[in-house]
Amino acid sequence: SEPQRNAAMTLARDTGRVAMSSPVSLLQDQGDDAEDDQDPPGVLVYYPVFTTPYEPTTVQDRRNQLRGFVYVAV
Repeated sequence: SEPQRNAAMTLARDTGRVAMSSPVSLLQDQGDDAEDDQDPPGVLVYYPVFTTPYEPTTVQDRRNQLRGFVYVAV
């Protein structure tokens, strides 16, 4: 699931918009109970945060000014 997460973060960073991963196995769904092995996949939603008070206008600026992400598991 690491490639799915990375793809979503890259898309969010490069576009400056919210991006959602393809379905992934969420860590919080992986319990100790053997019956939990059939948990449905979830998705991760990423929103990029930049070091400037405004959204950078070019892909290169967004890559250079990325501070991190706000994300949620759904």
